[in-house]
Amino acid sequence: MKQKVVALLTAAVLAAGGGIVGGLDVQAAQWHQDGYGWWLQEDGGAGYAVSGWRQVDGSWYYFDGSGYMLTGWQNLGGTWYYMYDNGVMAANTWIGNYYLGASGAMVTNTWIGDYYVGGDGAWIPGYGSSQWIRDGYGWWYRHADGGYTTNSWEMIDGNWYYFNEAGYMMTGWQTINGYWYYMYDNGVMASGTWVGNYYLYDNGVMATNTWIGGYYVGADGCWVSDDSALKEQEVWALVNEARAANELEALQYDYTLAEAAGKRAEELVSTFSHSRPDGSVCFTVLEEYGIEYWSAGENIAAGFTDAATVMNGWLNSPGHYMNIMGDYSHIGVGHYTDAYGTEYWVQLFITK
Repeated sequence: MKQKVVALLTAAVLAAGGGIVGGLDVQAAQWHQDGYGWWLQEDGGAGYAVSGWRQVDGSWYYFDGSGYMLTGWQNLGGTWYYMYDNGVMAANTWIGNYYLGASGAMVTNTWIGDYYVGGDGAWIPGYGSSQWIRDGYGWWYRHADGGYTTNSWEMIDGNWYYFNEAGYMMTGWQTINGYWYYMYDNGVMASGTWVGNYYLYDNGVMATNTWIGGYYVGADGCWVSDDSALKEQEVWALVNEARAANELEALQYDYTLAEAAGKRAEELVSTFSHSRPDGSVCFTVLEEYGIEYWSAGENIAAGFTDAATVMNGWLNSPGHYMNIMGDYSHIGVGHYTDAYGTEYWVQLFITK
């Protein structure tokens, strides 16, 4: 970090003892010192300087209400000044990390040569070059103007970072505007990669309900290792592939509908029918799951061991084929394997 070296040249120090100090006379005015400090006798002995500034031999001094010369830092009329030990007002010079202008007033929020002083008048080291800063609360990134980003993303050196409402860099899993992101320990946003069982797109958003290569991530973003869930997604993909071949719109996947289809798949173990074990029609499961719809259809199958073969069976059956190509908007797929290894399949179609 650049170091600031300032040489302070002070005026001759007043004598420690009492009496008049040579060289400080103003015509007939004289300096005096008593047990309280230094005071200035006015011309002709008519009185003494009080409550204000006086210029003596080209230097400025300030006297309090009792007439005593002030030294050190003084706030006068809302403005800071500095008087040396001999009372002379500092001007056009640095006092520590603070700069006094030509009027003696401490300057704020401005450049002094290559140095910048802030709102409190103090020199800000490194101001003018953006840089990372760490304090007791964490890391933050100071801009060249001294500001910093809050509640937003910022790209720094080609990497994305997110800063919270206080301006501190976030790490780990974060939900931002309804989407999940992951920031490494150094704050860099993960993108185009797996973090554990979760995949982050190139824009950093966690993937959900989709295939990433040969892996499927569910509604919570987690890689689905369950065989049934994978087979259900494969069926959905094959349905839309078949519809596309017939220039039909793709069906949206409804996860609540899929839960209902899963329930129906379990029921097929005891009652392989479009009627439920309690004797009600299959579509009562939609009401059970609170699903609203205009029209609905169901395909069921048993004994097939993979998505491709069960889809082939359905597509070669007129009634099942009509459902797959039907005028529906959403689909949910259910798969269940019983204790003997027999696999049961259900497709539920609805129009919302």
